[in-house]
Amino acid sequence: MAVVSGMAGAGRLTQQRATERNALVAQLAQSIVVAHASPGGSLAAQIDHWRQVGMRVDVLASPP
Repeated sequence: MAVVSGMAGAGRLTQQRATERNALVAQLAQSIVVAHASPGGSLAAQIDHWRQVGMRVDVLASPP
């Protein structure tokens, strides 16, 4: 597995930059595994989008 990031040396990770990074990595992936996503959070929104466009997404844990 290779992790590729266009964010190297760009400073502090903001929510926008994390979303952009996740989108880049998702485009490169055959399937996506998420350890945890908070309901209503930005990662949950990305997961919904990826599923809507037909990407395979597995979420390992959800809050109770």
